[in-house]
Amino acid sequence: MSNLYPARRIAQGALLVGSIVAIGAFATAVAHFIFGVEVADRNTGQPATAWSLAIGLLFMGTIGTLVAAAGALTLRAARRHHNR
Repeated sequence: MSNLYPARRIAQGALLVGSIVAIGAFATAVAHFIFGVEVADRNTGQPATAWSLAIGLLFMGTIGTLVAAAGALTLRAARRHHNR
């Protein structure tokens, strides 16, 4: 059992971090596109264009979702292996 504990803990961490990133990207998209909150470009300090913001949020949401899915699948495999 001691060998499975780190694998489960890492999988839980990946699931948590991926979910937070995906939810953060979604919340930023809702705040900007629905409520009109301005998002500044980090390099120029000017407001970000809708196109660049949409691409960035899509990228972050996709990466967060993939990390969360990898954590969920790893956690499922660790549980299945433990139940044998």
